[in-house]
Amino acid sequence: MKLFSVIILIIIILSAREFPDAKINRSGTSRSMESQKTEEKNIVPVKDKSSGSRKSKDAQSTDEKESSNAKDDDEGDDKDSAVVKIKDEKNDGGPEQDEKKTLYIEETLEYGLHGDRVEALSKIKSVQSEVFKKRIYDKLIRIIGSDDDSDFRTKVIYIIADQNLPEAVPSLIKALDSEDENTVIAAAYALKKLNGVSAKEKISALLKAQDMTKGSNKTDAFIQALGEFKAKEMAPFATDAIKNTKTSKILRESLVLFLGNIESAESRQLLLDLFINQDEDITIRGFAVNSLSKIGIKDTSKEISKVINEIESYPMKKRVKYYNLYIYSITALAKTGDGTVMPKLIESLKNNSAQIRIKAIRLIREMKDKRTIDILKYKMKYDPSMKVRKEAEIAVKELEDDGEKDKKTDEKVQGDGKDKKIEEKLQKDGKDKKIDPRIQDTAVKDKNGSGTSDKKPAPK
Repeated sequence: MKLFSVIILIIIILSAREFPDAKINRSGTSRSMESQKTEEKNIVPVKDKSSGSRKSKDAQSTDEKESSNAKDDDEGDDKDSAVVKIKDEKNDGGPEQDEKKTLYIEETLEYGLHGDRVEALSKIKSVQSEVFKKRIYDKLIRIIGSDDDSDFRTKVIYIIADQNLPEAVPSLIKALDSEDENTVIAAAYALKKLNGVSAKEKISALLKAQDMTKGSNKTDAFIQALGEFKAKEMAPFATDAIKNTKTSKILRESLVLFLGNIESAESRQLLLDLFINQDEDITIRGFAVNSLSKIGIKDTSKEISKVINEIESYPMKKRVKYYNLYIYSITALAKTGDGTVMPKLIESLKNNSAQIRIKAIRLIREMKDKRTIDILKYKMKYDPSMKVRKEAEIAVKELEDDGEKDKKTDEKVQGDGKDKKIEEKLQKDGKDKKIDPRIQDTAVKDKNGSGTSDKKPAPK
């Protein structure tokens, strides 16, 4: 009996080893094969779309839970955008690709986060089609008057100015009423660049309402825009503000330049008084003589020369303080046609200040004097300042290009002169030469399409 029990126990142990997953009931015996088959029938196979294998309903339920959890984790991530971004691709700017880019830009500008909208603005330049660009530009113009994001609206205004869109002028004029100062500054800048003269009256009223005792970028933007519009009617206002000692120094400087930009001849005496007044701020004096040169009044050359000579008489340490005024004075004197300026400019190229040398080179470029090409070539190669070398290189190229144009013009004029002389000689020879009457008829016949004109006259 004991032996029989041991044999039964061995069989049970061996069965457990052969079927490790088999469940054992409370009595210690294995479950029947029929019961296992019944459980297998109850398991419904489900096809996994990603791998093509089959999963049970339990496995599928687990996957769905994990997917749902992952989705919940991602919902709070700011980096995810509701709009699918188009990848930058190297393409030939075809219409199909342009249409996709335009659709992305339009939707992002409408619904995107702030960062995505700014990024969309940078993609506008990649659109090649003028038709699609027009769609985007129309969208930008609408944003000026409707968007609540003032920072983004300001960026849009600057893009409109850079793209030179005059159709945006009415919207830009409305933007001048914005409570956001940066938006107003951007609108004034854009109107200046687009030459939105229709905004002149409104900007003039806004300028008169400003506190001139406080320096302000907004006020300065108004002054610059009106200077571009040649608002001469604002000259009296500018004159009074300049004379007022309470006016901010920065705004006085802008107003002095404004008088030059509008070419106000009536302001000649005021500008001259500012220029020669040694107690006046040096920058104001420099801007005053600069404005005098823009007005084009040549009878001020005597006063300008006097200031130049006075600065040249200063000791070196004191002269450094007046270098900017010195260059402005030389520039103004050059525009009056004074021939003594060029040696002074060449001397300025030897100045220790790189800024003075750069200003001198730029003035030489304006004057286009070929006598300076040797020293400019030297500066282009050996000046210790990289910026000066670059400016000198540009000046040399312009002078050489102008020289080449002059050479071609001279050759053309000479060629035309030679052709004219040859023509005159031929005409003269034709008048002097007598036609033999015996071949005259033949020549006439040849002219009419019969006979030959090279027949020799018959010998007598």
